[in-house]
Amino acid sequence: MKEIIKHLTFLYGKDKSPRIYERVQILTGKYGARIPLRDGELTERDSLLITYGDQVQSLNKKPLQTLNEFCRQYVSDIVSGIHILPFYPWTSDDGFSVVDYRKVDSNLGDWDDISSMQDCFRLMLDGVITYALFGAGSLLCISIIGFAFIILLFIGSSPKRWKEIPHDVI
Repeated sequence: MKEIIKHLTFLYGKDKSPRIYERVQILTGKYGARIPLRDGELTERDSLLITYGDQVQSLNKKPLQTLNEFCRQYVSDIVSGIHILPFYPWTSDDGFSVVDYRKVDSNLGDWDDISSMQDCFRLMLDGVITYALFGAGSLLCISIIGFAFIILLFIGSSPKRWKEIPHDVI
């Protein structure tokens, strides 16, 4: 707790840090219970597939649905997790210039498509924080520490809930 206050004071000064710490405590209380406990940590026995959401495609299906079906059928016995590279709406840089972190690019699918993967795989998703510093639309009002806190808070929770991330965290 003292470390958090120390970092908040360094970033925001003595006047603002108590108010920000109080907000962090409120958010932890509000959202912390939603994070399910994991049975174990990643170990040397785990392997992750790193892929773009549109890497595997088929006719008449969204790419994230196809990716899920492909992974369940062909790699579920060798891969324990999937790292999906940015799947948010974007403007450039192959998805790394994110427009809205709360949405899934409709060309790829939706939050239900991503959420359905967690039944069989651990999920790792990108926050692309570098771009949050320079624009990213709706994230302008969230400071770096606030955004990092929310990303950490929602790790392990249902991806459907990520769209609930408040814009006025700090």
